[in-house]
Amino acid sequence: MGYNTPMLKAIVGTAGHVDHGKTTLLKALTGIDCDRLPEEKAREITIDLGFAHLLTPEVQLGFIDVPGHERFLKNLLAGIGGIDFFLLCVGADEGVKAQTVEHARILKLLGLERGLVALTKRDMVDAETLELRLLEVQEFIEDEGLGDAPVLPVSAATGEGIDDLRARLLALPAGHPPVRDLSDPFLLPIDRVFSLSGAGAIATGTMIRGVLKSGEAVLLLPDGKEGRVRSVEVHGRRRDAAEAGERASVNLAGFASDDLARGKLLTRAPIPATRRVTVRLETAEKVKENLRVRFAHWTREALGRLHLLDGGRAQILMEEEITALRGDRFILRYYSPPDLLGGGVVLDTGARRLPPDGAPTLGEDLAGSIRFWLEEGGMRGVPPETLRLRGGFPPAAALRDALASLSAVEAAGRWWLPPTFEALRTSVEGARAAFLKANPWAAGMPLKAAFAAVADAFSEDGLEKLAAALGLAAARGELTLKSGPALSPELQKILDLWKPAGLAPPKPEEAAAALGLPLPALRKRVEELIKLKALTRVSTDYYIEREALENAVAKLRATRWEKFGIGEFKDLLGLTRKHAVPLLEYLDGQRVTIRAGDLRILKK
Repeated sequence: MGYNTPMLKAIVGTAGHVDHGKTTLLKALTGIDCDRLPEEKAREITIDLGFAHLLTPEVQLGFIDVPGHERFLKNLLAGIGGIDFFLLCVGADEGVKAQTVEHARILKLLGLERGLVALTKRDMVDAETLELRLLEVQEFIEDEGLGDAPVLPVSAATGEGIDDLRARLLALPAGHPPVRDLSDPFLLPIDRVFSLSGAGAIATGTMIRGVLKSGEAVLLLPDGKEGRVRSVEVHGRRRDAAEAGERASVNLAGFASDDLARGKLLTRAPIPATRRVTVRLETAEKVKENLRVRFAHWTREALGRLHLLDGGRAQILMEEEITALRGDRFILRYYSPPDLLGGGVVLDTGARRLPPDGAPTLGEDLAGSIRFWLEEGGMRGVPPETLRLRGGFPPAAALRDALASLSAVEAAGRWWLPPTFEALRTSVEGARAAFLKANPWAAGMPLKAAFAAVADAFSEDGLEKLAAALGLAAARGELTLKSGPALSPELQKILDLWKPAGLAPPKPEEAAAALGLPLPALRKRVEELIKLKALTRVSTDYYIEREALENAVAKLRATRWEKFGIGEFKDLLGLTRKHAVPLLEYLDGQRVTIRAGDLRILKK
């Protein structure tokens, strides 16, 4: 069976009070006993997670059997993330009990509104009691906001109602097809780890997104360790790959036995670990600042403290690093006693600690969140991969639409809000003006000096691209300070003759002969080039191309000489006296140098 099969797939999670028949019901439905631990067999209660499946040619259902006892709520929370539909079990002999209520509220907090309710043990009550239980459970489901889930009386002991329940379960994916994201990266939160002789470490979990293929490299988060997938199984069958919405068993290489544990994540994306998540809270009770809580997310529970923000939001400051993504739902419990407190949705995993009113734009709307992240990035901008990571890997189209709605500016592989990009432009132009004032002869300034506020965030190539996006010319690590003139072909031809000559250009007569022009015509065009500042008149019939002159001044300034003679000047620039004398006199007139007898003083 290939991973791209069109078969309908879904994960169903059980819920309900202890001893209300969840595991027995699953065995009747699938033939699989989910109680695998000796202690579970001895005590006849589910302690840890159990797994089963139901397969037809059209439908693939994976079941996660969770413990109902309040002492094992942590184990329940480790298995209930990633399910598509619920199967809530209520014993007809006892009706709605404490854990029935708690589990129903957890389902609601996780956003699960589709599923079925099995009124189990119908063989243990008479018809009148059964009717009363049906009314009680239907009212309970309505009060808890679990949609219009049908209540089906069943008996695992006699088989009554089992076939109908099985048929309805198999119909769930067709009636409400789960939304799957098969794009990269894959995410597999680990809920069980064991070893097999000759095979090594095995990790199991529910695929949250993407496709996990046999043979590919994986990262274990939040540790950051690297390994490889030896093989993949789905419901006991060897497969080339497992995809989102499937229970997967993964044989791994490259990890020590104690590296793998419930609560860790397999992926290929280097998702940054965090000790701070910004969330929207959903709680029935008013919570207090600095309240210590248990944060249950995917297959892990971690401890943290609440830092309350405005608008029903908060930051949870974790006591250890976790891996989470924007959009993830979570459950909160009190630290002690570990009763259910509420839940919510993760809004961000990278924000600094915020003041109580410090997240006005951070919300569940992707554009609002991106605005917040771009504001945080400031003039340094934000790389698209950071937006993708902090956005919880939204579809590419959704990310593009959100950026477009903000009129965000892209340059050099980063994104800015328009006002921030203009602030960067102002910063660079200010630095450029200050440099020109101090260095009037300079043809360029170091890019890192021009972009001092953000230079450490970019390579030289990135700074050149950023300059281009700002409408500035840059090359070879320098920002061009003076733009070149736009020349006609005739003028460009003359300038091309002057450029290679540097500080020893041809005389007008020589140039006219070389170009096949009458001398008056050449002189006229030279005057045009002087007006365009492409050539500079140093003395009568001595014209120097502008860049050659600027480079000469820069070279002279770089010596930091206090005084120098004409001989030193000639040697520095490789000139004869014929060109050195008029050039020095020109520089005297421009106040680059000051004559002092036979010497020159280089003006600071």
